[in-house]
Amino acid sequence: MASSSESRSRSNGKPHNSCCFFKWADEEDRVQELQFLLFERDTRIAELEILIEELENEVKNLKQANWKLEDDVAEMAIENTE
Repeated sequence: MASSSESRSRSNGKPHNSCCFFKWADEEDRVQELQFLLFERDTRIAELEILIEELENEVKNLKQANWKLEDDVAEMAIENTE
């Protein structure tokens, strides 16, 4: 006959702690959870690197547009002084 603590652990659906399989399974779940967190972190880093590249390109384009506008203003100023 099973002891009262053993029957209690089986009746609530939790695995018995003395079994090595369940300890291994719990560790495997933790490893998978950590691997998933690393995957999410790496994905987020890649997304942010892409965003940085896009923003750098936008800054580059805006600087070029600014220089063009400055040249246009300088040309207009020269034309107005003549």
